[in-house]
Amino acid sequence: SRLNCIGALASEMYFLTCIQMSGTNVFHCETERQWSKYVGHRKAVIDFYAQWCGPCKQIAPHFKQLAAEHKRVHFVKVDIENEALSDVVRKFDVRALPTFVVMDNGRIIDCIVGANLEKLEAALTKL
Repeated sequence: SRLNCIGALASEMYFLTCIQMSGTNVFHCETERQWSKYVGHRKAVIDFYAQWCGPCKQIAPHFKQLAAEHKRVHFVKVDIENEALSDVVRKFDVRALPTFVVMDNGRIIDCIVGANLEKLEAALTKL
């Protein structure tokens, strides 16, 4: 079953191997392993993006800055074109870019579609 961004529970855990950006709490997930380490039972913001997406590139520095301001939250980037993650993209029903999913302990708190920094900041206050 698919998760939709309107308060759905993340009932299944996906395991992804994530690469931590040096000195930050921003992680780039690339394969299905260890998702729970960065998302499952903690506060997390997932950024579904694509390399070719202009709005994704525009908000990326702000995403990194928010990560620096919210050290207790994991910020996870998922490239929607990575075939190894297609099940994750499908599970979260990503239909537009960028899509941000704010989670707490495996539960979806909020979903922001589009490069809307104000909405992303507001969603972080819910954590």
